[in-house]
Amino acid sequence: MNDTITIETTARGLHALLDPVLPFADKGGSMPVLATVRLCGKGKWVTATTTDRRRLAMHETEAARHLER
Repeated sequence: MNDTITIETTARGLHALLDPVLPFADKGGSMPVLATVRLCGKGKWVTATTTDRRRLAMHETEAARHLER
């Protein structure tokens, strides 16, 4: 699945979405893929997910408008 969505937000909105999950992203650098945050949108929700191999963090917020693909 390689769908692309466009999310329009303010810097404050992006900060509010990423701030709760960033402490759980890997900072070791051994696996760059673990130093990322995955953003997914479905319906009226945007979800940020990340992991450091031991912990998983997910934060979901309501989009300003319904997301369409």
